[in-house]
Amino acid sequence: MSDPATSPVSHPSQETLTTAWCLASGAAALVLATVILPAEFGIDPTGFGELTGLTALAQTPPQATEKVSPAGRYAQHQVTLELPAGEEMEYKLQIAKGDKLAYQWQTTGQPIHVDFHGEPAGDTSGYFESYALGDLSALEGTLTAPFDGSHGWYWRNDSGENVQIDLQLQGRFEVLGIR
Repeated sequence: MSDPATSPVSHPSQETLTTAWCLASGAAALVLATVILPAEFGIDPTGFGELTGLTALAQTPPQATEKVSPAGRYAQHQVTLELPAGEEMEYKLQIAKGDKLAYQWQTTGQPIHVDFHGEPAGDTSGYFESYALGDLSALEGTLTAPFDGSHGWYWRNDSGENVQIDLQLQGRFEVLGIR
């Protein structure tokens, strides 16, 4: 029988340690990319987080004191609109009083007439409140809705060329669309 105190201790070879380190690093990188980044930060480089629903974990739940708008939950929205030469259109959102909207739009370069305005819910008098008015090729800003109702943009293209409008929104609203 051999005495454990006098037996030689075998150490793993450098090749074995390097292989184990590479495998452990690869497994850690895989877990980081497929689980941790989507679940904790909403970053999903592989698409696995979206497939498994892990990206939903990264979204901050509303605070108990946060007002939930009847117009809608927090949203981000992007749309590209085509405004033909000599035509007009309105693009509307339903926003509750006190809710905030961040917006940015720009044309393909051609200025167009714009009236960014709101109309109170239930008002039949024709009243509206303008927030911005002019001939512009871009506009960005924020709005805290002064009343419940529809808010949005009236655009008129007085030029002889079609104009594309790229609109980006984030806040609490419900999209009503082109009116």
